[in-house]
Amino acid sequence: MYKWKIINFHPILLPSFAGLNAIDQALESSALIMGNTAHFIDKGIDAGPIIMQNIISKFDYEGYQSFVNLQLIMLKQISIWLNENRIVIEGGSVHVKDANYTIGDFIPAVEFITK
Repeated sequence: MYKWKIINFHPILLPSFAGLNAIDQALESSALIMGNTAHFIDKGIDAGPIIMQNIISKFDYEGYQSFVNLQLIMLKQISIWLNENRIVIEGGSVHVKDANYTIGDFIPAVEFITK
C-alpha cells in the first residue's frame, strides 16, 4: 500500500553511515565527503532506492543546519519531479526522466525551476 510512497531525507551519503547519528559517525570517520541522501523507504534501515544525493565537504561542515538547508533544496526539486511524473523505479533503482546525472553538488542536478 505504501511502497514507494514515503521519502526519507538521511543526513549523510548512503549506503555509508545508515541509521542513527549518521553525521556524528561520518565526522568521527576518515571520510572527507559527506552529504544528504533522499530515498524511498523500504523494509530496511536507510536501504530504499536513492532518489537524489548532494555533497558536502567535511571541511565545509558548519553544523547540522548546513545539511537541513540542502535538504530543503532537494525537497523542492523532488516535489517538482513527482508532480511532473518523472520519477521511475525500475529494478529497485530510481531513474529521473531527462535528468542530468553529471557529477555536481546535487546528483541528479537540481534544475532550479521556479514553479
